Amino acid sequence: GIQLLHEQGVSDFDFYFVGRRNEAEPWRYDDCVSFCKTHGLDNVRFLGGRADVPAILQNIDAFVYSSDHDTFGIALVEAMAAGLPVIVNDWDVMQEIVSNIQGDYPLWKTGQPESLAKLLADYLSHPDTYTKLSLAIQTLVRKQYGIRTHIETLHRIYSSL
Repeated sequence: GIQLLHEQGVSDFDFYFVGRRNEAEPWRYDDCVSFCKTHGLDNVRFLGGRADVPAILQNIDAFVYSSDHDTFGIALVEAMAAGLPVIVNDWDVMQEIVSNIQGDYPLWKTGQPESLAKLLADYLSHPDTYTKLSLAIQTLVRKQYGIRTHIETLHRIYSSL
């Protein structure tokens, strides 16, 4: 998706990959780094594993999440709770998270970079629309996934035992 935008002359953004290189599957990280170097995607930066993700979330305009193997998108929930516009694929768990919060939320098709590029371009053209939606979602996410809700749920479960 980023490469397609680059080819279309849309490169007025920086893209940060946050996450460590997993030694069990190092090729995932290495292939991404190599791809970006090969295709001249100089606006893509690899930050590695970070302990300051909340600070990073406060300093970005939008959050892009792509997965085809996650069991739960905690990073997605954190970004939504921070009030960020999110660009997310239609992987089952991601659909479940956004549909629990917002129902009809725009998702890009997994494995289709054209779909990602289209959604990114739409965000870049209409950031205010996405920001307005993300601020409405922020309250719902905090209610659904917040610590208070979690503790209340645990209390109900343990009280029923």
